[in-house]
Amino acid sequence: MIKTYRSKVGLILSAAIVLPILLPLVITPFDPNGLIVGLIIAPVIAIPFLLGTHYRIQGHVLEIRCAFIIRIDVDILRITSVSKTRNPISAPALSLDRIEIVYGNGLRYVIVSPKDKVGFVQSLKAINHQITVSGVSNEASSIL
Repeated sequence: MIKTYRSKVGLILSAAIVLPILLPLVITPFDPNGLIVGLIIAPVIAIPFLLGTHYRIQGHVLEIRCAFIIRIDVDILRITSVSKTRNPISAPALSLDRIEIVYGNGLRYVIVSPKDKVGFVQSLKAINHQITVSGVSNEASSIL
């Protein structure tokens, strides 16, 4: 079964992606070159990041995708822990409301920001019961 989780999109990181691209419109509002950059090139760059960041669980593989740049595959059976974080480090996560996934004997990690954090973690735990979880819970059933 394939399950896809979209990235949560936070205001701060969205602005960090979109504002620098739209800056030519503000600086040179009457310059045709600025309009071309702002109205044509900006969406071509921003939309893949805003719409193309997702996390797919297929079998025992977690596929992490961010636009056309980041493609990470993690064996869910090698994940050791999942914890809530607000680490601002560059990652395939469009929000600062994030989850750190540690895998490969604790030597590697990736940070993601699924919109449905609880469902995401429950899907991982359904495949690998050994995963330790901290900081992600819901009212009905805590998965701490």
